[in-house]
Amino acid sequence: MQVHITNGRQNGVANISMGIGKYPTPSDIADRIAAFEHDELPGAAPGFRLQTPQEFWDTACLDRIGGKLACPPTWQAWKPLD
Repeated sequence: MQVHITNGRQNGVANISMGIGKYPTPSDIADRIAAFEHDELPGAAPGFRLQTPQEFWDTACLDRIGGKLACPPTWQAWKPLD
């Protein structure tokens, strides 16, 4: 799985493994991302953190269309639906 990271000046993509031979549940994915953020990211890329939804939106827009688009204010409080 790919997660987008940033240090505020540079953006990057980190590949993290979910294991082999099983389909992860949404809670498996959330747990794996949290473990990556707290346990692995500081050692692998010091100073980097996971991108916020707004930063990811900007990254996706730059990647797909070469420019930024407005980010809806509600995205600042984005969280997965239960």
